[in-house]
Amino acid sequence: MTYKEKTITKKYWTIGELAKELGVATSTLRFWERGPFKEIIKIKKSEYGFRTYTVDARDKIYLIHELVHIHGYTCKGALKLLSK
Repeated sequence: MTYKEKTITKKYWTIGELAKELGVATSTLRFWERGPFKEIIKIKKSEYGFRTYTVDARDKIYLIHELVHIHGYTCKGALKLLSK
């Protein structure tokens, strides 16, 4: 019988973990989720009020980051692209 190690896939990220992965400030993520991308980024809050980002929210934030920080879109332009 062969031992097979379980792979643990992460389901939730904190705002600090996500900001560190992207190299942005936590305030940037808060701005995106409260402001221009509030209809796109859906977060969950823990019972203590901490933000938790799901895989879906993380993927959307990565896309927003790529459009805004790498390709140079404005938030308004990125939102227009994502709304199509």
